[in-house]
Amino acid sequence: MDENVAPLPNRGTRPYRVGAAWPLAQAAPYTGCARKCEYVSVEMDIDGTVAGPAPRLPRVVLFAAMPRELAILRRACAGVEHVTIARAGIGHRRAAKAVRRYFRACGEAKSTIQAALVLGVAGATSPGLAVGDVVVCDRAMAASAPAAAAIAAPLAAASARLARLVPKSTVRMGSVATADRFVARRGEKLDLGAACGCLAVDMETHAIALECQKLAVPWAAIRVISDDTRRDVVLDPRLLALMGRRFRAGEALEAVTLRQLVPALRLAWNLRVALRVLERVARVIASETELLAR
Repeated sequence: MDENVAPLPNRGTRPYRVGAAWPLAQAAPYTGCARKCEYVSVEMDIDGTVAGPAPRLPRVVLFAAMPRELAILRRACAGVEHVTIARAGIGHRRAAKAVRRYFRACGEAKSTIQAALVLGVAGATSPGLAVGDVVVCDRAMAASAPAAAAIAAPLAAASARLARLVPKSTVRMGSVATADRFVARRGEKLDLGAACGCLAVDMETHAIALECQKLAVPWAAIRVISDDTRRDVVLDPRLLALMGRRFRAGEALEAVTLRQLVPALRLAWNLRVALRVLERVARVIASETELLAR
């Protein structure tokens, strides 16, 4: 190797800096989440030019919040080049912070991202939606100020075409409201749907859409309904937290009471149905990413 070429360490380490600074465009994240990114190893001359092959850059990034959602996306998109899975924190504030950190880690390479998709489950705010239905977001809004903060999704039409390719699914397009807490009661969800004109409510879409809009990154959101408007979802907060990840039976028994056993089993089943549909959505996206290209 030429003495003027400095090799980089293996993937998973911090980018090696040659001289005073390392241009982050040459350290583009290949895969991982907002808190931890892996880097493609390249070789770089002292003057900052790339001596080895150019790094592979993501074209589509998929954001999800819950660990079970992330596990499904990773499984569905395993081995798919140009698709990156990134973790967005649960809740408006955490999601915004995680997405800002992700794009900051991308540096100049964020200009190569052709689409940012928000994927996951959500609660229905319309009585016409059932568990397992797919909602394609055309506008994201804050539940606290729906009219003032609505953000149009640039890739709504493209993501709707993708969603309609998902087998055995019902697809609706409409607005998604983002609340700062879990909306559990049936009446509250119906009131939110009537006031905002939205189809579903979640806790992250508007925050991620706002960050994408600031950076001119085209975005879309696809949500699968995990709880409808027929019943309240009134459970111990500890049990709700367990639903988003794999858990031991002992943990669930500590959180659930006899009165909550049937609602807990119903919610767990509905979530399982929704996550199966989400996996089918992710597989379609992984195989048809060109439909999202600008």
